[in-house]
Amino acid sequence: FCCFLVSNPEGPERIDAFKLLSKYKCVDSGGDVLNNIGYRVKDKLQFIKDYKFIIAFENSSYPGYTTEKVLQPKHVNTVPIYWGNPIIGDELNPRAFIDAGKFKTLDMLVQYVIKVDQDASLYKEYLRQPIFFEGKPNIYMSEERIACFFEKIFSRKKTIVRKRHRFLSKNMKLLKKIQTRILT
Repeated sequence: FCCFLVSNPEGPERIDAFKLLSKYKCVDSGGDVLNNIGYRVKDKLQFIKDYKFIIAFENSSYPGYTTEKVLQPKHVNTVPIYWGNPIIGDELNPRAFIDAGKFKTLDMLVQYVIKVDQDASLYKEYLRQPIFFEGKPNIYMSEERIACFFEKIFSRKKTIVRKRHRFLSKNMKLLKKIQTRILT
């Protein structure tokens, strides 16, 4: 039904969403926080691909702050239940994910997720929707802009750690895969 992968215990909104959704059906947690599967998930995409939904809440809410949490699930046909960037609907197609920020309460969000879970056509509509408007990445998701952003970060330090290169490489590859998938 739904999964949850969180390593940072901060963010009471996502903890509360996990607990409320768990009252409806079991939500499998494979991260450090509220782990109920007995091991820590090593491959996020491999894990989430078997679920209809994922609780994809950011650590905090800030306009323009969007991480991989809303993008990765779409890559493996899992519907993100997203909370974080209050202007996410300006940046990404809001019909491609459930925007928790649009609900007055978490209870109302949970009731809507239950409705989507029980309505196959509504659920499939979320899956059919491209994450980008008109199936094209917007200016915020262009390779050039992302590369420039990381270059700014890395140029502040004299030494660039290999881990950062792997992170950039991995996420650029994911962005390319998502772009290819959307455009085909």
